Amino acid sequence: MNSERDLLLQLFRCIDHTTLSPTDNAFSVRLFAERTLRLQAPQQGVGTVASVCTWLPFVPVVKDTFRAALMENIHVAAVAGCFPSSQGLLDTKIAEVSAAAQLGADEMDIVFPLAHIDDEPRCRAELEAMRQQASKLTMKCILETGELRTPDRIARATQLAISTGYDFVKTSTGKTSIGATMEAVEEMLKVLKIYKINTGKTVGLKVSGGISSPEEALQYAHLAMQYMGDNYIDPQTFRIGTSRLTEKLFSFLTQ
Repeated sequence: MNSERDLLLQLFRCIDHTTLSPTDNAFSVRLFAERTLRLQAPQQGVGTVASVCTWLPFVPVVKDTFRAALMENIHVAAVAGCFPSSQGLLDTKIAEVSAAAQLGADEMDIVFPLAHIDDEPRCRAELEAMRQQASKLTMKCILETGELRTPDRIARATQLAISTGYDFVKTSTGKTSIGATMEAVEEMLKVLKIYKINTGKTVGLKVSGGISSPEEALQYAHLAMQYMGDNYIDPQTFRIGTSRLTEKLFSFLTQ
C-alpha cells in the first residue's frame, strides 16, 4: 500500500455492509440497499463495498435493488445456521443454508456450533453438512470468539472451520457483549498463517463486532498484513462486517 488513504480505500472495498436489526422489514432493507448504492464516488477512487449482509428473507429484496441499478457486482450475503446463537437442530441449519442458496445469496455467514466446541466430531459433522449444502457459495464461519474466550478454544474453532472447507473465518455475530478483539484476531491469524504454509491455501478473515472507526479498521488491517502479507487486504480474503463504519469511512475518503 502506498499510503494510509490507499489502505482505507481498499478497506472500504472489503466491507460487508450489514443490517441485522430485529425490526428489519422488506421496506427498510430496500432503503438500506439503496443507500449503499449511493456510497460510491468513482471520481475520487472510492469503489463499492464488497457485500450487503442481511437476514435470509430479504436476500431477494437486495438482489432486486442491485439488479435494477445494474450493480450486481456487490454481493448479497445472508446469515444462517440458527444465527446468532447456533442453538438449533442441524436439520434447521441445513434448511436455512439451502434456502439462502435458492434465494440467490452469493455468500453466507453461518454460526459455529460453539456450545459443542469440546465435541470435535459433532462440530465437524455440523460444519461439513452446512458447507456441503452450499458448495458454490462463499461461506464464512462465525466463531463468536468473545464466547470461546481462551486462545486454545479460538485456535481449535479456527482450525475446525478451515479444515471443513470454509472460505472465511469470522470473529463475531455482533450480538454478544464481546465482539472483535485484537487478541482473538491474532490467534485466528496464527492458525491461518500455519495453514497457508502447510497447504499453500489462503483462507479469508472477517473481522466483525464493534468496529466503528477508520482507526480501528486500520489496526486490524495492519495486524492481518503482519501475518498474511500486504496482498491479504482484498475482498477475496479480508472483510469487515459493520453497519456503523461504512458511512464514516466514505465521508472520510470523500471529504
